[in-house]
Order: sequence, then structure tokens, then C-alpha cells
Amino acid sequence: MTMNKEDKGIQIIKKNSKGKTQVEFDIKITSPYITKKMDEVISLYNQITNINGFRKGKAPKELVYRKQLHNILKETYQQITSDVSKIIKKEIPEIVRITIDKDFHHELEEKKDIEVKIITDRISKIQFPDIKKIKVKIDEAKEQFEKSLEEIKSDKKREDEYNYLKDHSKEYIDHYHEDLIMKKIIDSIKLTKEDIPKHIIENYINESVERINEYAKKMNLDYKTYLEKIHQSEEKLHKELEDEVINKIKLELLVDSAPEEYKPQLKQDDIQKELEYIKHNHLDNKEASDIIYSTIRNKTIQNLISQIKEQ
Repeated sequence: MTMNKEDKGIQIIKKNSKGKTQVEFDIKITSPYITKKMDEVISLYNQITNINGFRKGKAPKELVYRKQLHNILKETYQQITSDVSKIIKKEIPEIVRITIDKDFHHELEEKKDIEVKIITDRISKIQFPDIKKIKVKIDEAKEQFEKSLEEIKSDKKREDEYNYLKDHSKEYIDHYHEDLIMKKIIDSIKLTKEDIPKHIIENYINESVERINEYAKKMNLDYKTYLEKIHQSEEKLHKELEDEVINKIKLELLVDSAPEEYKPQLKQDDIQKELEYIKHNHLDNKEASDIIYSTIRNKTIQNLISQIKEQ
């Protein structure tokens, strides 16, 4: 697919799909645009650079350019790549990663047209499931709970656990009911391994394996020996972790696509509670954002579960 779309001196020359999860762009960054961006950066550095014989902001831009060349090229590069990303995201809003094939900041010095290839990884939006069609009777949960209870009862070492669960059976049946509802919701979302960028699955598996490896070390075991002790094969573990990350992504997409009727109306007390937690733990903006999103996500999921329970 050939294009000639220009936005602020950035031209999309070509756009090609690479399977379900990747789109590749050929981009041209034009010479006039590079010159304009660099002049803006030089003006900023003119305000903070000390040059003998000149007040800040009054030195010739050629002197500032020579004195701050490395910083000016780096800052110009960052601003241009930021603009490129914004344009690409307009083309594909569901992008999860943008990769530029080369670091072109040294080429900016020549102020000529620059061509780069950009590879984007994306996850398509899902269709929100028809909640009215998802039905899970409380009897299903009760049957599953009682089956688990019988297994525990057969082990005399777990007598205390059996008695506790039996005494709190109503509460645990309710948990089982919610878990079954959640499983049916997730199973209703049409998303497969092929719909998810490979690097997301690989990163999740690698991080999980690393955590297991660290745990094994604390027990003075190597990774393979630990898996043998828990009767787990590497192949089976990887498959379980793969399924886990697919379900995790389904859940995130479910929340993002939920209609407004399922989105929570957060009370002032809820907001204040989260703000106090963020302040007390000195969290940065990313961590604070994750906390707030987690609150909204959990309440959205609970709203969905409650809706199905009431059917």
C-alpha cells in the first residue's frame, strides 16, 4: 500500500500489514521540518547556555549550535520521534509498541531528508460480549465447591481446612460462582495467541520464569530440579503461562471496551483512599496511574459479575 500523507513535515510513504499484529511504515522526515525543529531547540538552548560576551538568549545561534551540538541533536531527535509516534498512533490507535529501525540523530546535522522504517505492534480491539447470554447458575458453583470439599475430606491431614471451609461454605460457594462467571466472560472473548504481539507473550513468560527461578534459588534448588519437585514440565509451564497472559490481556481489553453503564461511579471516599495510599507510598506517576486504573478495572469487573448474577 503506497501513501503520501504529510503531517508537519513527516510523510508516510508506504504502509504494509505484517500478519495480524504488525504494521510496517516507510516514513520520510523532510529537510524543512528538520531545520524548523532544530531551530526551535537551538532557541531553547540559547536561553540556558553561557557564552562569553553574550547575555543568555542573545548569542548567535551558530555559536550555541557548536557549543551544544550533541545535546541539540539528541533533543531534536527526541522531539521528531515523538511527533512521528503521534502520527503513527493516529493511523493505528491500538498500538502497544513502536520500533524505529535506526537511531538517525547524527543524520540530523546534515539537515537533509531522512527515511526510516517503523514497525508497530498492535492488539486489535475486542467486541464487548453480550452479557445477557452469559449464564452461570449458583448450583454449578455449589457442585464444584462440594467436589473440592470431598477431596479435602479424604485427606486426614487437612481436617482443619475441611472444617473451616464447611463452616464458611456459603461465602466460598459465592467465590466459586464469581470465578465461574469470570471464566465464562473471558472464554467469550475472541482473542487468540496470534492476535497478540509475540514480544508481549515472551516478556511475560520470561518474567514469570525469572520469578520462579529466584524462588527456587532461595530453596537452594536449580530451576529444573524445582520443576521436577513440583511435578511440572517446562513445556507445560510455558503453556500455562501463555494461557495466563492471554487471559490477562483479554481482561484488560474487556475493561477498556466496557460500555459506560458498566463503568464505576467512584465515590469521593474511594478517590481519597487511593490518593492517600499514593501519597503515603511516594509513588511516581506511572505507579499512581496503575493504582487508579486497577481500582476502576476491579469495580468494572465486579459490576459485570453482579449483572450476570442477577439474571
